[in-house]
Amino acid sequence: MIDLDALNVWNNQRLVGHLWRNPTGAIGFNYTPEWLTQDGFAISHTLPPGSNDFTPEDGIAHRFFANLLPEGGVREQIVRDLKISNTDFNLLRAIGGECAGALSILPVEQQPSPHYDYHPISNEELANLVARRGHLYTWPANERPRLSLAGAQDKCPILVRNGNYLLPRQESPSSHILKFELADYRHLPAYETFTTQLAKAVGLPVVNIQLKSVGKTHYALIERYDRLWDDSGQAQRLHQEDFCQALGYGHERKYQEDGGPTFAQCYQLVQDVS
Repeated sequence: MIDLDALNVWNNQRLVGHLWRNPTGAIGFNYTPEWLTQDGFAISHTLPPGSNDFTPEDGIAHRFFANLLPEGGVREQIVRDLKISNTDFNLLRAIGGECAGALSILPVEQQPSPHYDYHPISNEELANLVARRGHLYTWPANERPRLSLAGAQDKCPILVRNGNYLLPRQESPSSHILKFELADYRHLPAYETFTTQLAKAVGLPVVNIQLKSVGKTHYALIERYDRLWDDSGQAQRLHQEDFCQALGYGHERKYQEDGGPTFAQCYQLVQDVS
């Protein structure tokens, strides 16, 4: 039986916990006993392991999981393409299989596949992806990834192997992200590549990024910092959370000017946990 008001949270093949929603759409979370007794880690600084529920009413779990979702026009486009209602819970159900960090969020009737599956991207398909700024939700359901990445920019997850681009199927992990030109910011990929490489030149630890093009259209190829390669050459997930998640802020307060985390709060958090 399909339960539309419940989801499971996975770390690879291990069940971490359960999500549910109340009649208002607010989201709750609890850890499984097995996760708590078998060296499971805290998925967030705001969600310490324990037997108590993080209820929908207190909002703590909802803020953490909602921060995994896209925002703005990207979110609206996904909702239109998938023909679902624009709620955090419905989006997690539809696209939560491949998130930032090490978690996969799946319907309760579905288990994560132990085998990863990828579709080789042809030159023609790459040109189409770049032209459509990574919008994949018109692809057949079994071909596209169940990807959720926060932010308002268009992104597309891929796996890069021996210089070839592959599209993850369903919840298979990606290794890189493509970022695209925007209508009002055509040079965004170039700006992001330049500033990241500038930071690297002065000794800051940053991700690897390259400026690429299809015809006259540019995109940025960015290596994911939350993915590692194992000895067999498979991409593996590395857990992470951002400052909003770790400090308990909702995505509507992402920036300091909107009442979000301050530099002092972020600095103190790093001091507290390191």
